[in-house]
Amino acid sequence: MRDFYSLKILDHFQHVFEARGYDYTVLRKILQVQLIMDSRRVPTILARSRKKPNNDSANAFVRSLWFYVLLGAVVIPMVASNRHFLFFMSIGMAILMFLVMLSMISDFSSVLLDIRDRSLLAPKPITAKTIAMARTLHIAIYLMLMTIAVALPSLVTAIIRHGIVFFIVLVAVLILMDLLIMALTALLYFLILRYLDGERLKDFINYVQIGLSLMMTLGYQLLGHSFQLLNAHIVFHPAWWQIIIPPLWFGAVFQVLFSPPNTVEVILFAVMALVVPLLAYGVYLHFMPAFENRLEKLSATAKQTGHLSKAWSEWYSRLFCRNPRERQAFLFGGAMMTRERDFKLKVYPILTLSIFLPFIMMMNASSNHLFQGLSSSHWYLSIYFIDMAIPSAVLMMHFSQYYKAAWIYQTTPLPSATLLFRGILKAFLARLILPVYLIESIIFLGIFGSGIWMSLIVAYISTWLFAVITMLITPKSLPFSTPYQAAQQQHGLVFFLFIAVALIFAGIQYAVSQVPWGLDLYLVILLFATLGAWRKLLPISTAV
Repeated sequence: MRDFYSLKILDHFQHVFEARGYDYTVLRKILQVQLIMDSRRVPTILARSRKKPNNDSANAFVRSLWFYVLLGAVVIPMVASNRHFLFFMSIGMAILMFLVMLSMISDFSSVLLDIRDRSLLAPKPITAKTIAMARTLHIAIYLMLMTIAVALPSLVTAIIRHGIVFFIVLVAVLILMDLLIMALTALLYFLILRYLDGERLKDFINYVQIGLSLMMTLGYQLLGHSFQLLNAHIVFHPAWWQIIIPPLWFGAVFQVLFSPPNTVEVILFAVMALVVPLLAYGVYLHFMPAFENRLEKLSATAKQTGHLSKAWSEWYSRLFCRNPRERQAFLFGGAMMTRERDFKLKVYPILTLSIFLPFIMMMNASSNHLFQGLSSSHWYLSIYFIDMAIPSAVLMMHFSQYYKAAWIYQTTPLPSATLLFRGILKAFLARLILPVYLIESIIFLGIFGSGIWMSLIVAYISTWLFAVITMLITPKSLPFSTPYQAAQQQHGLVFFLFIAVALIFAGIQYAVSQVPWGLDLYLVILLFATLGAWRKLLPISTAV
């Protein structure tokens, strides 16, 4: 059986584990098997780029680390700076923390929540304490490798630019960062498992992945607004809400050690960088046995329910679909979109980001006075960012974890797939895009005034025309009939093409708005073009 360098390093601490009552021989065997299984698991970052099965024995996770090394290179300028350590190191640690946390949630939740070892090892004469420690060490090894890969460019820069002391401090801060990430992730899942069943937790992991991307995006903005650039000098403005930003704690450590004197607030942040991760990890170790017991709930299944009642869904489908067969496709597509976890994982983060991206850009454009002076601008056209989610949804509606059930299409009395595609595409535009668009439009009306109401209508009609263009360009296959393993990253360039098309729509709307009655005329032309596109261009040649 293959041995690992991490296990050889762990062997030096054998007496420590045995002194604490762990069966080290069994612990090592469990870890060895888990690491071997890890080597056969394709990480998310490589899953899309694999065009065909690879049967070599190389560790896919280790091969993916080179990509993380390249991502981590973006932090080099922050670490290389020899002044304003609080500012630059806070940003650098925020980026590193984001990359590690994103990988932790997306790739390693399956390991943290894996209960197969419990069913296999529980009948054996192995203590639950040993099994729990094996899980903890497994996660720690993963985080260590991830952190080394992401932080390698920063570590090299630190020792070259600042010397060995700065390098050692950076290593210590990275260790504290990993302790905080591991503890917070496990404690979050523990709290969820206490009140929800396993099926709900699996859904929640999708929402955590979405929320994590959103929080880190907003966190960058909060971090940036903690500082103000005055006459080429970076000025730090303390505020009470900064206490909830961990990257600021870690950045304060470098400010305290390498750039004295410091304020009381900066010293407090540096103390929190040491105390909070250790306390969080201590709480994690305390609740680890209870967490292992809670994992049993993952084996239970719960009945999935849709977000809309049956009567409401029927009314909603009649509002958008006149054809009865298209109406059934609308209901089918809406149900699949709310139950397919992979669909939500791919589409919801982009949809969520498209909601907040306009406000983030407006915050940066009016950083001194939030949202002041925007009423006379054309920033309302940033609502076109919602179109970012349409290409991902159109591409992902071809894939499903229940793809084997696609045989049912052969039993339906549909002459072609046209009504099927129309109904499912309308379900996405009506059930996901429209509610988001209405909420954002109400906020925009409050910011820019009621004079933009026609511009918002034009932008939404453009969304329906954009959806038809997206459907025509993307490859054709029956909806939800292909396994997710077939989803390749070959559509990346096409995705950027779609973004360019959305920007063209926004540019056209801006141009016609400068002409008297131009927006009214454009609305009429766009309405006829959209109706014609849905009737004449959308028919799909794929046979059912």
